[in-house]
Amino acid sequence: MIQSLPLSFLGELLRHAEREEQRKERDELEKRLFPLWLANYALSKMNGGEVMDYDEFIARSLSTGQAGRREQQASKRTAEEIMKDFAPLVAADRKKGG
Repeated sequence: MIQSLPLSFLGELLRHAEREEQRKERDELEKRLFPLWLANYALSKMNGGEVMDYDEFIARSLSTGQAGRREQQASKRTAEEIMKDFAPLVAADRKKGG
């Protein structure tokens, strides 16, 4: 039965699986973002500030998250570069006796 199906069905099946994975990932991310939006909403209401719509919050978070992931993948830093950035802080801490 499976051998008689054209290869185009396999391609469509793969595209469907990819869309389904992306949908599940987005749903999971939205579950984690909802408490953050709710806290933001409550604080904005208490302070009399502008309240961000939930859909806008999700859209901004998703676009920022994807850009951040791309940027993070593009700029992997070495251990030496990171140590160089923290060297002044370590030296100051050692002078204090820490």
